[in-house]
Amino acid sequence: MLVVSGDSSWAQRLAAAARSAGLATVRLRDARALAGYAGGAGVTVLDWGPGAASLQARRWAGFVRRDLPDHALAFAVERGDLAADALTQALAQGADGVLDKDGAPAVLAAQLRALCRRAAAAARERGLLSPRGDLRFDPARGLVFFRSRGLWRPGPALAGKEAGLLRFLLESPGRVLDRADLLEALWCSRGGDVNGETLDKQAASLRRKLGARGRALRTVRGRGYRWD
Repeated sequence: MLVVSGDSSWAQRLAAAARSAGLATVRLRDARALAGYAGGAGVTVLDWGPGAASLQARRWAGFVRRDLPDHALAFAVERGDLAADALTQALAQGADGVLDKDGAPAVLAAQLRALCRRAAAAARERGLLSPRGDLRFDPARGLVFFRSRGLWRPGPALAGKEAGLLRFLLESPGRVLDRADLLEALWCSRGGDVNGETLDKQAASLRRKLGARGRALRTVRGRGYRWD
């Protein structure tokens, strides 16, 4: 979970609630640093304040939507503002939820878990995202998209086995996938009619089609492949 706030006391209380919900917290003072945390579903909490601070929070919300498309966005609002138009304004800025800064830790933890579930469900609908946040794959349609200057653009057409290989890699980023397991999953073969050379050709073709992003597809000698 990412928290953008200049209120140290509130950030500490929120971090404690996040720990009870099983979430690690990273606190940032400026939303312009959010781009460095792209990749995967998560939750971003922005501190909402009156006057100029609320205008800043609105700009920050734009950074979240641009740089962290798979994050649920929540605004933290003072209890006195919850009944005022701050609540309406926060939701109008695209927030997925509003947190009461004076709320009980158990309530905050429950809200954070709900936001995590929402983010995960939305990410599944949009497809698989690379850890760097620069590639998205839609398994249902076999389509790949590249992110460039904040926009998603269609990538190259993939053959069936290439698409299958990319899906397995993005489902387990950072993990080495054994060649035998990939052969069985993609060709229903384990040392049968299809050999490792066929897999290597598919991996090389996929890497070539993905261009610079294909460098994340690593060959682990003697074992298999990994997506970094």
